Amino acid sequence: QVGADLSLERLVREIHDRRGWVVPAHVFRHRFSLWSQLGAVDAGPGFDLLEIAYPQWVRENYRLGCRYAGLPVITGSDAHFLEDIGRVINRLPLVDGADGSLADLVGYLRGMGVA
Repeated sequence: QVGADLSLERLVREIHDRRGWVVPAHVFRHRFSLWSQLGAVDAGPGFDLLEIAYPQWVRENYRLGCRYAGLPVITGSDAHFLEDIGRVINRLPLVDGADGSLADLVGYLRGMGVA
């Protein structure tokens, strides 16, 4: 494990400077999550989306278009086993001009339309 001498704010800025999106994963897990490490989940540092662990996504009936702390949420399979690959899909509704890219998905979820 390698540590970094970066604040969360600087890390977010560095990612955005490189045209990336900041999507914290498993934000409510009991270990190694924003909730467990910082005690809160909010949009303050400049996150673009939040990833909700799939079991919680199902249990709490999250869907694309839902928000938490003002941010759009997505889920993923977090595949650790071969049979889990492709188990979870986030689908972008058909939108004129959308090409199915990650940029279109993020834009749609943020309410800005397609890129």
